[in-house]
Amino acid sequence: MKKLLLPLLILCFGALHAQKIERIRAVSTHTFVEYAPTVSADGKTMVFQSNNNPYKAWFLYESTRLKSGHWSAPKPIESINTFGQRPTEVNGFQTDFIATPCLSANGKTLLFSATFRGGKGGRDIYYARKINGNWTRPVNMGKVLNSKGHDDCPAISADGQRLYFARPLPNKKEGQRCYTLFVARKNKHGRWQAPQPLPYPINTGCEKCPRVMSDNATLLFASIRKGGKGGFDLYKAVLDIEGKEWVELKALEFLNTPKSEEFATLTLPDNTLYFTTQGKRNDDIFRAKKLPAYMQLKQNIGVMGVATSAKTRQPIATSILVKLQRNGQAIAGKHAPRQGFRLALRQGYQYELAISAKGYQTAYQKVDLRDWTKPVLKLDKVVLKPQEILVAKALPMTTQLSKKVIGEALLVDVKTGEVISKADEAKALANTTKATKHRLENLRPLESLKAYKKLIFSHLLFDYNSAKLDDKTLGYLQTIAQLLKKESQLKLEISAHTDNHGTHNDNIALSEQRAQAVKMFLVKAGIDVKRLSAKGYGETRPLVPNTTAANRERNRRVELKVL
Repeated sequence: MKKLLLPLLILCFGALHAQKIERIRAVSTHTFVEYAPTVSADGKTMVFQSNNNPYKAWFLYESTRLKSGHWSAPKPIESINTFGQRPTEVNGFQTDFIATPCLSANGKTLLFSATFRGGKGGRDIYYARKINGNWTRPVNMGKVLNSKGHDDCPAISADGQRLYFARPLPNKKEGQRCYTLFVARKNKHGRWQAPQPLPYPINTGCEKCPRVMSDNATLLFASIRKGGKGGFDLYKAVLDIEGKEWVELKALEFLNTPKSEEFATLTLPDNTLYFTTQGKRNDDIFRAKKLPAYMQLKQNIGVMGVATSAKTRQPIATSILVKLQRNGQAIAGKHAPRQGFRLALRQGYQYELAISAKGYQTAYQKVDLRDWTKPVLKLDKVVLKPQEILVAKALPMTTQLSKKVIGEALLVDVKTGEVISKADEAKALANTTKATKHRLENLRPLESLKAYKKLIFSHLLFDYNSAKLDDKTLGYLQTIAQLLKKESQLKLEISAHTDNHGTHNDNIALSEQRAQAVKMFLVKAGIDVKRLSAKGYGETRPLVPNTTAANRERNRRVELKVL
């Protein structure tokens, strides 16, 4: 009876969904297992694991899509399959375990897990690159990513900044091995940071095989959870525009069955989903077409531009910080060569690019993609002016703020202790459609530190996910240094705070780095280090509840406390 059950399910499945789901005959066999398909975003290259060899070992195979639309006969990837232990009569024809391949969006990098000798643990994550049509020998991804246990199912984001993978748990559900899904991110130097488990609603206790799609936002993964159909079901979730929360969680009801569906990859040109489920005898590779609307990937626009020097008129290398215009939140950072930059920005939003280079003033470029439908947006040349020394002057307070204030003269709200610049307040006053944040009668020039027990700086800005101070912040701190020199007996405690996004440990570490960055700037400006202490509190001391973007912005701050 069991042998009849699956064919009946597949027949019913096909009837209900108008034959949209089919087994790929060119790469699937009834005798052997074909498993974990991964397909490049252009739909032209497929890699999968199979035991279709005399040793019945797990090897990796590659197939290409022909002009006819059919897939070619699979070929073993010898540079990977022969990298480790060679099967011989002496070792009982044993081989290494090589499995769970995943292609990068452009099809030029292949990640997988293996038990090659010299690894960091049981199964490690490796990668190979395609050069001149051939795959290189595998390279271990290192001890930061690979644990002493098993690390499986790697998948890299299209921008190369995030690596998703799975680590097995000791428990099982429905007879299936359960995993916890992790993500590792690169820092500003391009080095991988310690992996962190993905939050709820991704991890619920029994997940498997994450795959991030070419839109850099959609995650497809398998899970056994309440409301599922039995075995592993496939789900999708989308990383929000700020890169902090997972939204749009949805089960792939159109293909989930009482059996296990895993390892899903969505290709762009033909909007086709490839995945693994049980075939007539073994696991096979299937594809689904005519997908429902909710499976549509997010649209990214290629924003291109070149930065030039106002002095030399020549292109220069830059660092670019991408911010959301609606709240000023930094969402990405990138280093760009002299030839120019290309950013993949999600359609439907307004952005501001902060474009900087050593020795130059930061230039700001607005990018509106709310109604942009073309795949590429070319910006006019961005011209960077040579950097001037920023010195904030304590200008006298006037009863009426000018709309054209030059420099970064500082004001303090005597009711709240919050420090702002005259330029920012003038800008707020000029915006007649929006109420100003501070009452004018409460504002005073910041001419002394000892007059205040605590000063709150909500506008000290740092590069994305880093402790590097931006140009505007340097102007603020120049004024603080001048006041400290004038009031030479004062001592300050510098404290940095974050909102509640991110893990507690990351928030504490980042806030400590930022507090230290402010301290070191003041020391370099001539302030005795003995007069300064620095502490990072992470998200533990919010000014207001972290319930809105505006509140989270207030909580991301630096405070100066007079001791």
